[in-house]
Amino acid sequence: MTEIYDSSGNRIGSVNSGGDGFILAFICVIGYLIYHLFARAWEKVTNWQTLELPYNYIAAFYNYIVVMPIKAGIDISHWFDLQEFTKYPNLNTTITVLGVLLYIGSIIFIIRSITKILGYFGHEAKVLWLIFITPSVLGGIWFIFLELSNWLFATM
Repeated sequence: MTEIYDSSGNRIGSVNSGGDGFILAFICVIGYLIYHLFARAWEKVTNWQTLELPYNYIAAFYNYIVVMPIKAGIDISHWFDLQEFTKYPNLNTTITVLGVLLYIGSIIFIIRSITKILGYFGHEAKVLWLIFITPSVLGGIWFIFLELSNWLFATM
């Protein structure tokens, strides 16, 4: 902590010169690592055909559940941008934004409908998350099993 004094020597206050820079740098590093992880995962999922068994099935699952709806939303946005509904560009932009919001709303409606349907059968929304997470967990367990068995039965 740094003390601040005026010209006559009276204490005015203090400034905390502690680890704010360290915290900011730590947050930036964690953000970069998360971005890099998602970028690699996006590349693997979109190129799921090139992966080995069973990873290609897991990546295909996430490709059709996550990536395809996102890509469809981007395609819808580009389609709206190319259309000239009116001669007013700001109105066309507003129509584009409304179209994309309608698409996002329909995706949310579909997810909520699936959750309600599962609820009618006595399942909670946790089951939906379990369905979403299970392929990646099983893929991780399979990877660990293969690596351990390769290490265990390695020959010199």
